[in-house]
Amino acid sequence: MNKTEIAELLMENYYSLGTTGTEAMEAIWSDIAEGNFTQTLQDWEITQKQLVDATNLVADQLVDAERLFTAPRIY
Repeated sequence: MNKTEIAELLMENYYSLGTTGTEAMEAIWSDIAEGNFTQTLQDWEITQKQLVDATNLVADQLVDAERLFTAPRIY
């Protein structure tokens, strides 16, 4: 699994209706800090570095799309 695929999964799981990009990033880093990704690392067969790189990619995507302070919208 590459960092783009990991980032897509993180985005799907954390950036949802009613959650701003900033809140999503806070939740991801909080889960990492609390060790909630230990099993995920094994299940996805990825390294800590890949997880951090993907998390940074999510942040970059949110900033580039100017969604850091907004939540997803229904169209």
